Amino acid sequence: MVAIHTANDLLGISASGSYKLCANITLSPRTTPLLPGSIFQGRLDGNGFAINNLNINSQGQMIIGLFSVIGRQGQVLNVTFNNPTIAANAVAGVVAGVNGGTISGIAINGGSITVSSIGGSIAGISSGGSVAGSSTATVLVNNTPMNSLVGLSN
Repeated sequence: MVAIHTANDLLGISASGSYKLCANITLSPRTTPLLPGSIFQGRLDGNGFAINNLNINSQGQMIIGLFSVIGRQGQVLNVTFNNPTIAANAVAGVVAGVNGGTISGIAINGGSITVSSIGGSIAGISSGGSVAGSSTATVLVNNTPMNSLVGLSN
């Protein structure tokens, strides 16, 4: 398992590695999710640490989150997100636009999602994946308070 200590460490992950946060991470505003165009099949264990100020303003992309897509083998666990801001054209969530893997132990404090179609606080769409043991404070989705973890589950 690769230790993540800084924002640069987090930005340098691969689609299939195994990672563990070892400190709180504060990100600068971005226009793309991590691994744009790739499906995350790895493991990211937040280890109880937080990702602060995740800010992705990507009006030109259709599926947005920390990861655009989490695949069946992908796992994102035990991470707190403080004040995330996500903007996308179609589908968005803080952790993933589309989740096909496992998301568990996530906490979201504050933040907003602006999306033209489907938005959920943790995942926009969960397709064959699971979201469990997670909580969210009220997140604004298109300026409407929402406590839903997933926008659409199929």
